[in-house]
Amino acid sequence: MKLRFTLLTILVSLFANANFEKASILFNDGHSENGFVKSFLENKIIDLSLSTSLEHDLNLDDKTITFKTTEAGETQTISIDDINELTLFNENGEFTIFKAIFLKDVSYQGEIKESGRKVFLPYVKKGKINIFGIKFTETGSTQTGPFRSKGMRFYYQNANDNYAINYQDIGALSLASLKKRILNPFKDLFKDCPSLMSKLDEASEGSLGFFKMDSESKEKLKAFKKLERTEKEKLAVYHHHNFYSIEKMMMEYEACK
Repeated sequence: MKLRFTLLTILVSLFANANFEKASILFNDGHSENGFVKSFLENKIIDLSLSTSLEHDLNLDDKTITFKTTEAGETQTISIDDINELTLFNENGEFTIFKAIFLKDVSYQGEIKESGRKVFLPYVKKGKINIFGIKFTETGSTQTGPFRSKGMRFYYQNANDNYAINYQDIGALSLASLKKRILNPFKDLFKDCPSLMSKLDEASEGSLGFFKMDSESKEKLKAFKKLERTEKEKLAVYHHHNFYSIEKMMMEYEACK
């Protein structure tokens, strides 16, 4: 009987902790706590044609998380508004750092909307300009039949601002609004760097030639095609090779005085 009770206790404990992941929370007041977070991430297939928010579909906009300092400890509910960063540790020793940050939408004219929502975004690269990114699997159908593919989405934040912007969520645009939708968000991102602002203003007045890739960006794309699949699936690697023109602007911003 005692052995049965012991086994039952172990099974109950394992079940109770099955959905918890080792984590560390950096709070807005500066202190940190280590413990376990109940998994809030959704790993499901997304139909983007039916989705109103990819971040919501992936559960990145949870208003609260469930946390405990020890495996056997009492759980507590923590608001996303109290969190600065949340680090999740994998069993293989790797970890992902999520920033709790406002995500703002961009209008068709490239204007940053005042309203926003708080989300957890995983860092791809930290710096004066922070890069965040997520991976997802999407499904849909075309004239040739149903399909399933993997996708990535990137977000940028000027470290001096308290919000990030989804520059990739462009949607259907007319040719007349295309330049504003592409350039205006970058003017917001690099607004305190005169040299970049000058180039962006010049592009605003010029032709659509600014969309053309330079030789360095073309070489990055060629190099990307030669990489192993596992490397291609890394967010930082994918961004560096496929969005190198943006990274070049970020490097110029890092050196801007």
